[in-house]
Amino acid sequence: MARLDMDNADYQQGLEKLRSGDRLGAIQAFNRVLRAQPDWAEAYAHRAKARFGQGDYAGAMADYTQALQRQPTAAAFLGRGLARLTTGDTAGCLADAEQALTLSASLPAAYNLLATAYRKVGNLSAAIAAYKQAAQGYIQQKDKTSAQRCLQALEQLQTPSLATTALIDAQTYRRQISQKIDQQHYSSALADLNWLLQTDPQDAQAYCLRGMVWAKLKNAQAALQDLAQAMRLAPQDREIQYQRALVRLALGDARGAIADFKQLQELSPQWVDLYLQCGNAYQQLQDYRQAIQCYSQALQIKADAAAIYWQRASAREAFADISGAVEDYQQAANLWFNQGDWSPYQQALVQVQRLQQKLPSEQRSTENSPPSLSELRSQLSQLVGGTWEIAERLLTLVRQRYPHKSEAWYLQRVIEDLEADR
Repeated sequence: MARLDMDNADYQQGLEKLRSGDRLGAIQAFNRVLRAQPDWAEAYAHRAKARFGQGDYAGAMADYTQALQRQPTAAAFLGRGLARLTTGDTAGCLADAEQALTLSASLPAAYNLLATAYRKVGNLSAAIAAYKQAAQGYIQQKDKTSAQRCLQALEQLQTPSLATTALIDAQTYRRQISQKIDQQHYSSALADLNWLLQTDPQDAQAYCLRGMVWAKLKNAQAALQDLAQAMRLAPQDREIQYQRALVRLALGDARGAIADFKQLQELSPQWVDLYLQCGNAYQQLQDYRQAIQCYSQALQIKADAAAIYWQRASAREAFADISGAVEDYQQAANLWFNQGDWSPYQQALVQVQRLQQKLPSEQRSTENSPPSLSELRSQLSQLVGGTWEIAERLLTLVRQRYPHKSEAWYLQRVIEDLEADR
């Protein structure tokens, strides 16, 4: 009797940990239960839920199978079906959903799972029929949220242009969600992503986007969980790796983001956004020299990118290169003007006018006083084509040859050497 009480205590502890989100603790508790009572079907089913939440889909399927061998239930068939769908076993998912319906003929969750699987294999007519059944069942259960999701899926599938191109639909939908994130409409974006993952739990890019939303909402744990799921689903997808770096940057992990961006640069050296975002990460670390270098590399790939000139101007201003910042803001203004983009054009002009007021106090007549450090840095930056890493290597060599000189002396010496070599 004492043994049974102890097993029951472990079982209740497992349920509590599962409800609280402590999946590992739940698994450990159910392990103890099943060592003592290896035929407890419900313990297998609950351990399967915890394993699924941990991303252990093979373990979840094995546990659901054990539960079904001891006590076949619609819930266990649904759980195993979802795990199968997540691993790409669509046929197995369809079979399990049908088995669930033999045990509970009007179960809306089973129709919802059927619809998702049919949609995934391109059987849109069957998916539409299943979504209708699911929506009716949810309405009868007064589950308004789930019913609305099914009705939204129906609306999309019944739109001819979307029904024939489900992949394009998903891409378009994700782009719309990305726009919401850029506009800081996080709650709306989160609701859209939850629905998207309900319809396709293998959409790795949707997990990445939701991770970004969680990061913006300062929920680091949820962001990391979604990020890990995306990487499990598509470990070699460079777009997913790029999104992961963006999430790390949003979480304040600038160094981790830089490592990801640089790894991708080796694989895709002409991907301009890698250099732009790498510059943003260096700005987050207040390493403005490296930021300027990254933005300069981006501009070598895409010389007409006004937004990158704006970012480099910001870094140059922080680096005390005021004249260089003025030049970049003006170049950004010129490009936006040519593109007919009035609002950012005006904003760039405001920055130019603001910084020009600082120039007279910084600039010195070469006849009366030596140039300032910011002027020397700006001049040197221009001589090396904006790539400050080259300038820094030259400065290091001069510092080693001539120790105990001022920074202005080193800058002037490198400038003179470069001009002499022209």
